[in-house]
Amino acid sequence: LSALKDPDDETAFRQITSLLDEYPDLFPPAETRDIFMSAINFCIRRQNRGERAYAREALSLYRKALTRGILLENGVLPKYTYNNIHMLAQMSAERDWARLFLNEYRDKLPSADRENIFRYNQAVYHYRAGEHQKVLEFLRAVEFSEVFINLDVRRMLLISYYELEEWSALLSLLDSFKAYLRRQKGLGYHRDSYLNLIKF
Repeated sequence: LSALKDPDDETAFRQITSLLDEYPDLFPPAETRDIFMSAINFCIRRQNRGERAYAREALSLYRKALTRGILLENGVLPKYTYNNIHMLAQMSAERDWARLFLNEYRDKLPSADRENIFRYNQAVYHYRAGEHQKVLEFLRAVEFSEVFINLDVRRMLLISYYELEEWSALLSLLDSFKAYLRRQKGLGYHRDSYLNLIKF
C-alpha cells in the first residue's frame, strides 16, 4: 500500500521485491503481475533519472516474472514488454541473454505484429553492436504505424547509411524523414531532437 501511495519509496520497493521472492504464490497471477510491474516501473523511473544500476534490477524482475509465466496474457507476450525487456538487457550488457530471449519469445508475440517486432528488435541488437549491414537487412521489411518506433527505425537507418557511406540512400532518407516529421504534429521536443539530427 505504501508503495502505491509513494511510488518513489525505496524501502517499500525493497519490501515488495523481498515478498515476491519469499511468497511467490501468495496472489493470483494477474495480481502478481501488477505487483511486478509496480516494482519494474519504480526501477525504470530511477533509471530514467540516470541511476543506471536500476536497469539491471528491472531486468532481474522481468526475468523472474518470465520464469513464472505471469507476463503472458492468454499465452501472448505484449510487444512493448518484449521491446522493454530487450532494451534493458542491452543496457545491462546482457547481450548473450538478449539474443536467447529474442528467439525464445518470438513465437509468443502477437501474431499480427510478430515478424515486425522480431525484426525491429534484431535490428536494435545489431545496431548496438555496430553491425550496420545487418541493421539494414532486418529493417528493409519492417513497417510500423506506431510513431515512436517509426522514428527509431528511421534513426537507425540514417546512422547505418552514414556508417556504410551509402550516400544516395542517406540523402533520400533525410528528405523523407524531414517530410515525415512535418506531418507529425504531436511530437513536442522529440520533433526538434530529430530535426537537429537531420540537420547535423
